[in-house]
Amino acid sequence: MPFIPPNHELVCKRYNDPWWIVERDLWYDAGRFGIIKVPAGTVTDFCSYPGKAGEPAGVVHDFLYQTGQLSKDAADRIFYTILREDGISPVKAAFMYQAVKYFGWKTWKKYRAEDTK
Repeated sequence: MPFIPPNHELVCKRYNDPWWIVERDLWYDAGRFGIIKVPAGTVTDFCSYPGKAGEPAGVVHDFLYQTGQLSKDAADRIFYTILREDGISPVKAAFMYQAVKYFGWKTWKKYRAEDTK
């Protein structure tokens, strides 16, 4: 399930530390979850994780949390899939997946509360 050309490379610029802005649309084929379009202008902090690992996965995951277009479980599964496709080791990807699975609820609920405003 790859990123889709022509917008398959992540292009971002620094916004306000730790935040970045996606500068051009990013498309990802998430298989049974459909095609995900992360539009230019989306704000991201990548993976909220030290280091550069998994930036594309973090951008898609941030977008899915922000929009709620899929369930939290689906967003977390897609995050893991992209990490593995991006060459992140199974152990590190599993650690990062478990982190969002168990500790991402606060952020997920914050965005869902904003949906009702």
